Amino acid sequence: VRRDRTAVAAGFGLLRLAGAPSLGWLDVKTSGGVEVETIEAAVDEELARFAAEGPTPEEMERAQAQLEREWLDRLGTVAGRADELCRYAVLFGDPQLALTAVGRVLDVTAEEVRQAAEAALRPDNRAVLVYEPVEPAEDGDAATDAPEGTDK
Repeated sequence: VRRDRTAVAAGFGLLRLAGAPSLGWLDVKTSGGVEVETIEAAVDEELARFAAEGPTPEEMERAQAQLEREWLDRLGTVAGRADELCRYAVLFGDPQLALTAVGRVLDVTAEEVRQAAEAALRPDNRAVLVYEPVEPAEDGDAATDAPEGTDK
C-alpha cells in the first residue's frame, strides 16, 4: 500500500473461537490493473520478513498501544465490561481474567511474536480467496439468468 502502491488498502482481522483454533485473515484491495499474483508475492515477502525478523520496536509499541486502548475502550462502558467478563468466564472459567488480560498481552515480547509468526504465517497454512469484478450481463442475458420466480 505505501511502498509500491500495488494495493489501495490492506487490513487484518481475527475471529477468536472457543475450543478451536482462531481464524485470522488478511484483506487486500488491489490497485487497478495489478495482477493477483503480484499481490500474493508481496504478501508472501512481507510475511516471510516478519517471520524472520519479527516486529520492530516501533511496531511493538504501536501494537501494544492500540491493544491497550481497545481494551480500555471495551471496559469503558457497562455493556463492554459485561461482555468482557462473560467472554473470560466462558473461555477460561474466570471472569476476573478480563481485568488483567491486557497486562499479559503487554508482556509478550517481540521474539514471541516472531516465533508465532514463523509457526503460523506460512504459505502452506492458508487459503486464498479472490474476488474479481465481472462485467454486468446485458438486459437480455439477465432475464435468462434470473432464478425462476424472481425479478431481474
